[in-house]
Amino acid sequence: MTRAGQVDYTSTVTDGSVQLIVSTAHAARIAAAESWLVDRAVDGPVLIVAPTQRAGDDIARRAALRETGLLGLERATPSRLAGLWAAPFLAAAGRTRLSGLAAEAMA
Repeated sequence: MTRAGQVDYTSTVTDGSVQLIVSTAHAARIAAAESWLVDRAVDGPVLIVAPTQRAGDDIARRAALRETGLLGLERATPSRLAGLWAAPFLAAAGRTRLSGLAAEAMA
């Protein structure tokens, strides 16, 4: 159900492994994400990328409650993924990333 002025549709990438949900309705996005997780989590590990750790935890918890439990759900934020990706390159250069406190001290 959409209200006037809302865009609400789902687009699926042709390979079927990635689904893009575009909706101004929060409940529609959450319901689609839960369904996607329940369908995919039985096949193996799933990475949930969410804007905050709490948001990732919430969606994982909601999906797990729909089933009798789900294994292999990993949660991360975009900044956490960037840090994990950059760590080997920084280490090879003899550098490390700053923590939030260190970054504030440098400002």
